[in-house]
Amino acid sequence: MGLRLNCQNSCLLILCSLLLLPVICRSQDSFVPSRATFYGSPDCYGTPRGACGFGEYGRTVYDGYVTGVSRLYRDGSDCGACYQIRCTKPQCTDTGLNVVMTDYGEGDRTDFIFSPRAYARMDVFARQDC
Repeated sequence: MGLRLNCQNSCLLILCSLLLLPVICRSQDSFVPSRATFYGSPDCYGTPRGACGFGEYGRTVYDGYVTGVSRLYRDGSDCGACYQIRCTKPQCTDTGLNVVMTDYGEGDRTDFIFSPRAYARMDVFARQDC
């Protein structure tokens, strides 16, 4: 009897998960207003000394489209998380930007501190040799 009850609970859990999955995925289309900046780097990539501990890999992961974050850092539990960024300012490109969190950093009321490579992909007036 106990085994049957566990099987029924498992089936119920799977069914609920399948029903809720579209709702969870749909909520990922929402964006939250934020601010961003970038840091200097001679080669346009991230820093190998990032707080997430990725080392040299953290500089070039996702082709260098990396970011440091402040309040999204959550004691490192979100290291490696991906974020989709869309800029609403006139100087921005029409395409969005996907970045990987590899570092902790604080700026003047900013949530994201991009590598120059990532920032250049978003801002039409940014350094274009990245």
